[in-house]
Amino acid sequence: MSLRAIFNAGRIIMSKAGFDAHGSLPDENKLFDSNWFATGMIAAQGTFNKPSNAEFSHPHGLGLHYVPAAEVIPPSKKPMCATVTSTHIIVPGFTESGTYRYTIWAISQ
Repeated sequence: MSLRAIFNAGRIIMSKAGFDAHGSLPDENKLFDSNWFATGMIAAQGTFNKPSNAEFSHPHGLGLHYVPAAEVIPPSKKPMCATVTSTHIIVPGFTESGTYRYTIWAISQ
């Protein structure tokens, strides 16, 4: 039987079934690590198509009272910077066209 969770001063780790929770456990074997950059309940996930190299604004439909933490992944999967507001994801004009994936967490930036 595996030790599935550890609670240390300043850190909590929960492992996937079959793995012992410890500080050097690889991320792919974790369910949760309080040291992860973005943790929390996922509020929205989806895709949108950016038709050209012009700036593009996509409404995420949440209408939040805060600016959420978000990840936006372009078609090339290269790191990029997008602006996320309480109502929209704004992709700059110099980025590629195509299908983008996004995840928005129910926590603020």
